[in-house]
Amino acid sequence: MQLTISQGDIVDFIRDICYNQFLPLLGVKEISFSFSAGQDSIPGYFDADKIDKVIFNLLSNAFKYTPPGGSVQVEVEKKNQNAVIIRVSDTGIGISPEEQQKIFTRFYSKTIGQSVETNGIGLSLVKELIELHHGTISVESTINKGRCFTVEIPVHQPDYIHEENLESPLSGIEEQERETELSSENTHILLVEDNKELLLLMKNSLSGRYHIFTSGNGKKALSIIKEQDIQIIVSDIMMPEMNGLELCKTVKENLETSHISVIILTAKNSMEDRINCYNAGADGYIAKPFNMKLLEARINNLVQKQKSKQKDFESDVDLNLSTLEYQSIDEQFLATAIEIIQNHIDKPDFDISILAQSLNVSKSSLYRKIKSMTGLFPLEFVRNIRLKQACRLLKDKSVSISEVAYASGFSDPKYFAQCFKAEFNLTPSEFQKQKSVPTYQ
Repeated sequence: MQLTISQGDIVDFIRDICYNQFLPLLGVKEISFSFSAGQDSIPGYFDADKIDKVIFNLLSNAFKYTPPGGSVQVEVEKKNQNAVIIRVSDTGIGISPEEQQKIFTRFYSKTIGQSVETNGIGLSLVKELIELHHGTISVESTINKGRCFTVEIPVHQPDYIHEENLESPLSGIEEQERETELSSENTHILLVEDNKELLLLMKNSLSGRYHIFTSGNGKKALSIIKEQDIQIIVSDIMMPEMNGLELCKTVKENLETSHISVIILTAKNSMEDRINCYNAGADGYIAKPFNMKLLEARINNLVQKQKSKQKDFESDVDLNLSTLEYQSIDEQFLATAIEIIQNHIDKPDFDISILAQSLNVSKSSLYRKIKSMTGLFPLEFVRNIRLKQACRLLKDKSVSISEVAYASGFSDPKYFAQCFKAEFNLTPSEFQKQKSVPTYQ
């Protein structure tokens, strides 16, 4: 491992991890949470990826060992001009004095109640990452009263030698690649895995490019899917309460979630197992053990296919849905939505509420479904269908631009012309004068 140092505000960075990635998990277990900082802003130099792994791991442990009704707290303060102190504390079961010196040992086994639990690699990895960052980590704890992990790291640029990849300004090409990479963060991925170590490994590997949600079983995953705009699910098969195949089948048979892509992870690798996965509607299958690069490549492939399909839909004037290879349930939904809009095409007061009611779905479900399938917000989707209708009408050169505008549901021909130019980079008049209708990208 090596450091990649960049400049940032460490208060904002850790606050974002706490509230956007971790707080929803605490709410499930009825644990109170607080974040505090000695200063509103602490600019400095640090490795964002390494600190993200450290904070998430410490918070995961605090959550795991704190009973309902307890509390977890994160504090950030500036020690001096060169260093920052981060504390993660909880009111959980605590750690005995004799075990406090051993918890950073990889796969250390400890006794909890009547059972023995293996520590895994979590805290060992945290210690390695902090030491790589030229920092220190320590723990103070009292049995049944809680514990406090204290991390200290330097944030002063001269503390990092030049071999540690101090990030420099990006070139034009690198900037474009970075923008493409950042755009994938809009993709929401739900990881469903009951092995906590593997779940954390996948989350840490993917969270740099995607917005990640996690669940330990299929039943809890369904509740997350109802609340969040999920585009891809990566799920293990063997899980308590609801296994991966049941989850996949439930998602794919429900109109409101059938557009979500599902990748199945399993230790079973027979032909029959593969057939069962695809019969359940899975979009991909990866056998355990697997390389994270393979999972990342499969996810990236699904993301790119989805973006390509969205682009093709927006530019297809003839609305030939069969060429876009949607699932039958999704193709029928989209075809019905288009038919409803076309049946009201000349009515300017037709809106999203009417469309959702006609489709018998909520407006929030309509938003998720349409946005995922077409890349358009519902209002943009309706306007896109109106403009494609205008393209077909404009093929008749005897029809005036105003007539086309009104017939397509626009009450103002000038506004229609503006929308048309923005969509096709041509005015309606220029479009009408062409001998043939081109494909627009």
